[in-house]
Amino acid sequence: MSSGALVHLSLGSNELDNGAASIVAEALATQGSLRSLDLQRNAIGCQGAIAIAAALQLASSLRVLNLRFNELADAGASALARAVQAHPSLVELHLGGNLVGVEGAVQLAACLAENPTLTSLNLRSNQVLDAGAVALGQMVRRNTALRELFVGANAIGEEGALALAEALRRNSGLTRMDMQGAALGRAGVAALAAVVGENSSLRQLVVDIDAAAPDAAAAISAALRSNTTLTELSLGDGAPADEAVVAAIQGTL
Repeated sequence: MSSGALVHLSLGSNELDNGAASIVAEALATQGSLRSLDLQRNAIGCQGAIAIAAALQLASSLRVLNLRFNELADAGASALARAVQAHPSLVELHLGGNLVGVEGAVQLAACLAENPTLTSLNLRSNQVLDAGAVALGQMVRRNTALRELFVGANAIGEEGALALAEALRRNSGLTRMDMQGAALGRAGVAALAAVVGENSSLRQLVVDIDAAAPDAAAAISAALRSNTTLTELSLGDGAPADEAVVAAIQGTL
């Protein structure tokens, strides 16, 4: 690749391995005009991610990096975290479906806590668990630039869900939060209800409410009555829709 005017490069679903990723990384380092790179659904692995991370130091104009479903694992995610930490222009990082566990989540949280440019982080369908979610919650409390965080489908239990909910309650910048599949306990539900009732920046909230906990859905739905900014609320397919929930939602329409 020698075109100095290339702005968008999409090579998704091409069975690229780590060797091919290294070639792309070399091109990335020399393409000063590139704004977005899409390598989703390949097989670049952690070594490919490490090569891309090294190239990011020279690709100062890149704004969007999509590496979803590439088996990056913790080593790849950690290398990218360090590269993104001081990157001057990256605004979107998509790492969903990459076998990222606690270590990778902790590294991302630590490196992004003070990052002033990244606005969207997608970590859906990984395995960050409670410890990773707690670390990400601490990042959300400190970060003032992030606008979208997707951590659904990450085997997050009550401890991690509460940490994220409490962090969201103290963050005034996030507009979209996906916690689908996180196990909301009583404290987590209370924190989310407070978020819905008090937060003036959130536009979209995705959670899962257990069908056996009708009070939880009712509490969050009732909080909608004092919210004037939330435009999209998903309580999950199993959320109970009893009279209390229906009445609470009707009160906002």
